[in-house]
Amino acid sequence: MRNPSLCLSALLLIVAVAQSGTAATVQDFEDSATAGWQAGEGSTLAVTTERYKSGSHSLRWTWERPQATITYRSAADFTGLKAAPKDKPASLFGLWVHSSAPVTARMNLELLQGGNVVGACWFWMDFRGWRPLGARYTDLGWRARQAVDGLRLRAPEGVPAGSLDLDFVCTNREGGTPPATYQQPWAGNPQRLATAEVYSDRDVSQSRPWLPPLTPADKITPQQRTDMAALAQRMLPALRRPRSGLKPEQLAEAQRQFAALGIQRHGGIITGRPVDGGSFLSPPGAVTMADFVKVCGQVQSAYEVAQKPEDIALLRGMFADLCRHLLDQGWDEGANVGGAGNPYDLRYWPPIFMAMRDVLAEEGLLRDVALGVCWSMAALHGDVFVQNPSSNMDAFQCFNRNYPALMLMLPDESERLQRLQAFKYHLDTVLTNNTTVGPDGTAYHHWM
Repeated sequence: MRNPSLCLSALLLIVAVAQSGTAATVQDFEDSATAGWQAGEGSTLAVTTERYKSGSHSLRWTWERPQATITYRSAADFTGLKAAPKDKPASLFGLWVHSSAPVTARMNLELLQGGNVVGACWFWMDFRGWRPLGARYTDLGWRARQAVDGLRLRAPEGVPAGSLDLDFVCTNREGGTPPATYQQPWAGNPQRLATAEVYSDRDVSQSRPWLPPLTPADKITPQQRTDMAALAQRMLPALRRPRSGLKPEQLAEAQRQFAALGIQRHGGIITGRPVDGGSFLSPPGAVTMADFVKVCGQVQSAYEVAQKPEDIALLRGMFADLCRHLLDQGWDEGANVGGAGNPYDLRYWPPIFMAMRDVLAEEGLLRDVALGVCWSMAALHGDVFVQNPSSNMDAFQCFNRNYPALMLMLPDESERLQRLQAFKYHLDTVLTNNTTVGPDGTAYHHWM
């Protein structure tokens, strides 16, 4: 008898491929095959179950020399590549990459035809967890009707040894332009491939000279500290612990929802169902961000009223692992794993994490979760750090209170101050934009 779970996985993969318009084979390494992949000198390739984005396997690339390479060859998988104007669907490639050791270095990718390089790009590897990397072939300098029979990845520049996990590799997917991110700031604007532009989640003014600089802690004034403390007192919810008593059915429901996500932690490695908001490379069977945060809310609500030490410890661990999994799945500053669902729900999500900030701080997750939740809200509001932002009253309703509150959770006061000042720049700019406030100074719903 066939394994029903394997049949379901295959069906989900077929549906996802059909919906996405993928023309070539999607490689998720579930059959442990590495056909077409070749390890260059100093590199090794092996299928692993330790981490995965799709199914339960990924391809691990380990290198032990600078500029080591791996190559994928299959002319059939690059047949029929399509070029199109920027606003029309075209052929693109994509792959999910997991990094456990962030480095400020670029990984180069080359398109191949025989012994020739017919296109190239790079990705910053300064991230931890999974990231979708990819672009339209035309962004790489590929010309229409140019034959392609493979691609080559070079180990991050200046990194003599390391490893990366690859999964859900697509070589001929038809779609729009993948978004620009911290890892691929050139996406949609290939002229930027010639620059070394890099963004920092520590100093947001890096590559953004219009934003205020990072103020060293010894230069922060007493008044600025007083103002930040007053804002935190006003905007962050009290850490209430009513401890009114946890009903058995409430605990059971939280455990049931948590178990459905398949989250498992083994030391520093965490796995589970993929969490995706409709990224350009969405894996099959993914949980939406909206549904994932509902589970976070269920666990947080149970934690609030738990009285027994064993229940408190259990729920605390569940919430911390939910956050670890979310970050590992790529919901982090600078990434783009799709939208966050219904924008109006955004007003309810951040308070879930604000109410657990003491737990997050003790688990060493506070900073990353605050930044990640903020970034996920960009599905509605857009990148608040751009030079010429726009907004609307819906965004103000759902975003402008939660964003500064999340920034006030940051443990580092220099980061806290800079991001609040950057948000002030954003507000000063959008409030003079006619998509936000009418020419006569009145507010209105949506655009006019």
